[in-house]
Formats: sequence, structure tokens, C-alpha cells
Amino acid sequence: MAIEINSNNQKDFSGVVKIIKWLAILILVVVVGLYLYFYFGVTKKQATEINKLNVAIAQQKDISTGYSENDLRQIEKEINDYKMLLGGRPKTSKFFLMFEGWVHPQVYFTSLNIDTANRTVNLTGVVDDFQPLIQQIAILKRQPSLERYELFNIAKGETGGITFSLLLVIRPEILK
Repeated sequence: MAIEINSNNQKDFSGVVKIIKWLAILILVVVVGLYLYFYFGVTKKQATEINKLNVAIAQQKDISTGYSENDLRQIEKEINDYKMLLGGRPKTSKFFLMFEGWVHPQVYFTSLNIDTANRTVNLTGVVDDFQPLIQQIAILKRQPSLERYELFNIAKGETGGITFSLLLVIRPEILK
């Protein structure tokens, strides 16, 4: 059994094919046109609007703090540098609290110089007579926080009393 194709029964579809072909081209043109419209039109407008909003946000930040973000980062870096410097330096406050308890009530110190690198304290002072100075030395002898002390430049003052210089060498744990 062979199948015969008779050309008399075939309908002419060439008109429908042409319509479908033009309709497909029209759909393709519309889709490409919509793509180009959204790519070049809408997205570019949105990008410029986003940039405007970012500028407005940056201006609000500048207005609210008075500093830009870069300025704040620089300030943060400087603060961290100061933290590092202050964290590594010797703390003299513990020495002053102890020293307050060591001073005889009749001894007056006129100058004080602390050298934290060498752990030395240079003092000059005045007393009315030798008795309070001897008692001050006795107080310093009993201090476990001192490695050593030296008393020098003892002289009679111009306005009366006795002037002296005192060098204290303190233990390292006092400055920590």
C-alpha cells in the first residue's frame, strides 16, 4: 500500500505562513524595542535618580555630623593612634597616691620631676629645721616601693629654713 499525495486536495497555506512570518517579525521588533527602551531609558533614569539620592544621603550625613565619611575615618585612625600611645605609657597615678602617704606634714616640696623611663623622681623641698627632714628620711626608709633614695644639696635657705634635694628610685611595678 502506497500512499499517494494528491496535489488537488492540498490547501494553499502560503498566505497564512506569510502572516505568521510578519507577525513573528513584528513581535521580535516590539521585544527588541521594549528592551532598548528599558535599557537606555528607564535604567539610565533610575541610575541618575540613585546617584541623586546617594548625594542627598551624603549631604545629610555631612549636615548631621559636620564631617564626611572620609573625615570620620581619619579621626578614627587618629583616635586609635592615641589609644595605642596612651595604653603603652607608664601610669604615674599610683605613685602619687603612695607618695601622698609618705610625705611628712612639716616637709614642703617645691618641685617634682618624674622620669618614667629611669623610674626616678627628683624633688626639691624646704623644712623649718632638721628634725622633720630626719623624720622624712625615716619614713622613706620604711617604704617597700622604693629601691633607693638619695638626699643631697642640703643648705640653709635664703629666707630661713633648710632647702634640700631628694632623688627617689621607685620599683617598676609602681608605674604599671
